[in-house]
Amino acid sequence: MITEPVDAVPPEYRQLGTRILMKNNRGRMKSVLVTRIEGDKVTFDGNNPLSGREVIYQVRVLLVRDATPEEREYGGKVEANPER
Repeated sequence: MITEPVDAVPPEYRQLGTRILMKNNRGRMKSVLVTRIEGDKVTFDGNNPLSGREVIYQVRVLLVRDATPEEREYGGKVEANPER
């Protein structure tokens, strides 16, 4: 959550529910939502929209196989190029 003075926020961003792209302190773009406007303050929320909500996943298992000796040794899937 980020709270800023209204005067520091452009007029087009002073409406509840407005989604804005902002640069974070690491220089990366992040989507934030205007969640509160009170007095002379505007509050932006950069949390994931599903944060704090119950999420139900429905999945279908398509394949089950035995682990390879290499996977057993490393405790999971072994990828050729994990950096990509």
